[in-house]
Amino acid sequence: MIRVATYNLYLGADLALLFGATDAADLDRRVRLVREQLRATAPAERALAVARLLARHRPDLVGVQELTRWTLTPFEGPPVVLDDFRARLEAALERESCPYDVHALAPSFGGGMPVPGAGLLAVEGVNAVLVRRGGLVIVEAGEGVRSPPGCACGPRCPGWSFRSSAAGARCAAGWATARSGS
Repeated sequence: MIRVATYNLYLGADLALLFGATDAADLDRRVRLVREQLRATAPAERALAVARLLARHRPDLVGVQELTRWTLTPFEGPPVVLDDFRARLEAALERESCPYDVHALAPSFGGGMPVPGAGLLAVEGVNAVLVRRGGLVIVEAGEGVRSPPGCACGPRCPGWSFRSSAAGARCAAGWATARSGS
């Protein structure tokens, strides 16, 4: 039997705060609030908590939402990564001796805006399928949208859809076909 789980990781801040700024000073204040929220939501602690949960239950496949990467690109110079939740989660899973590989990445949101005096603040989010090492064998994978067998919504299945059977498991947004490793 293939064990499947899903987890919304939360992007770490309320992006709605960035909309409706009345001038550059207001936007700067709102960006500071978003960055404070990102720090307050303690991404490192959240990644470790998720890793411990997955290590305890050891699902074969995990559909994750809002796997985010925050960057600040100065007006002159290379981007600075403010937070990369994928890297944090992968490292925490390794520390918990329960490594997963990331498969079937599907971009879900992203955007950026200039921050006066700082550069471009951007966030990118993806949904992904994590496959526990030693559990399943990926026999086929691809990008894009692919409906699972028997899906009633046709060739462009919205969102995530998993089907577990003797033939394996398929994911509708970015996809992978797997079989039990045992």
